[in-house]
Amino acid sequence: MKPDKKIWDDFRKGENYALSHIYFQHVQMLFRYGKKFSQDDELIKDIIQDLFFDLIRTRKNLGETDNICFYLMASFRRKLAKSVHKKNPLEYSEYLELTAEIVYSAEHDLIGKEEFSQRENAVKKALT
Repeated sequence: MKPDKKIWDDFRKGENYALSHIYFQHVQMLFRYGKKFSQDDELIKDIIQDLFFDLIRTRKNLGETDNICFYLMASFRRKLAKSVHKKNPLEYSEYLELTAEIVYSAEHDLIGKEEFSQRENAVKKALT
């Protein structure tokens, strides 16, 4: 696999393989990333589509990067915040500092539920 810097530079020069590579390498990751902020699948797909449309349209003016994934995630987050602002300006402040939740494993969830259950039982015992 070619390093991100080379692929990004080729994309900026208009190489079609680079666009395909960037899209297919990152589209699923962007969708999963979007699900951390919104459950609206259509909104997420629209933002991804707009992101790639803008990348293609402005490719000659894009800056350099050696981490395409980070670049796309930051761009996606900004586009999502702008989209939310257009739909509902009152919610915009909540999206200004979008942060993704850390997703733990099923094991972590199970341990958390067990701990909660133990505390709940201890409280019930104390009350009786």
